[in-house]
Amino acid sequence: MTERPPGDKDPHDSAGARVFLAVGIPDATRTVIDEGLRDIRKLASECGLNLRWVEKDALHLTLAFVASVDPLGLEDIGSAIETLSADTQLFDLALGGGGAFPGLREPSILWLGVTKGSGPLISLAEAVQVAMASVGYPQSPRPYRPHLTIARSRRIQDVGAIVAAASAISAPPFRVPEVVLYRSHLGTGPARYERLAGFALKSAQ
Repeated sequence: MTERPPGDKDPHDSAGARVFLAVGIPDATRTVIDEGLRDIRKLASECGLNLRWVEKDALHLTLAFVASVDPLGLEDIGSAIETLSADTQLFDLALGGGGAFPGLREPSILWLGVTKGSGPLISLAEAVQVAMASVGYPQSPRPYRPHLTIARSRRIQDVGAIVAAASAISAPPFRVPEVVLYRSHLGTGPARYERLAGFALKSAQ
């Protein structure tokens, strides 16, 4: 992924950018998850399930989302998150377990859970959402539920067996060094996420 200063505008775009803030997933952790999902994808296919799996390189933990923002708005977001991140302590995360929103029989999202570091992650997400609201981008009032999206569904279908199999995936802990600002590029294929900027968290003294 390329990295562009938050205020720089893509000359090919006439509409606002679709962006989100997230915790990135290290390559080693992505590999563990992707390998764990290999047989699960086959099982889903054998069961006749219609799922859209998230590409390995697109795995992330979303903190906040903005549907449309102009270059000046990107600068405001960058300044707010830079200030917040500099005052937020580094922490460790581990991923494992699984579930589906809103439920196993009518799923829209299949996910892996957070088995370590959920408290700091929730606190970070809440702080990011407050910061976003302060610069004019209010977030959903629903409580933040930490999860890593692994697949999406647009049908009523029972994914209980898939979630049960995915729950066996357990990735080793990793350090969260920064909050990342991504831009979404949507099209006919899988969504592509462009890294715009990273905002380092505070190291232990």
